[in-house]
Amino acid sequence: GTAPVDLHILSFLLLSIGNPTALRGRPLTLEGFVQHQQSGGFVLARLVITCCAADASLATVTVLSDQAAPRTGSWVQVSGVFAGVGTDANQTPRLKATSVTTIAQPKNPYD
Repeated sequence: GTAPVDLHILSFLLLSIGNPTALRGRPLTLEGFVQHQQSGGFVLARLVITCCAADASLATVTVLSDQAAPRTGSWVQVSGVFAGVGTDANQTPRLKATSVTTIAQPKNPYD
């Protein structure tokens, strides 16, 4: 269909590495907080807990956008399409944004 698929950032990360063809051309929606702004977009992040809060790690996605980046620390919902993985050491997946909307922090801020 044409409706965006809501994904957790962790699912997006795993699919971008393990099965990127499943993401190609699919409209997607991710939620997270703006870790930092960068040229041409921003980094969207979410804390991922495997066992307990002590083992929390940061999962990140590079959002490519022509819009002004939201304020660092703000929570946003980003709709867009998979734009491959970056050339950084972590091969961070990229999402080409079609819309970025500020939202309230979710009750469960962990992914």
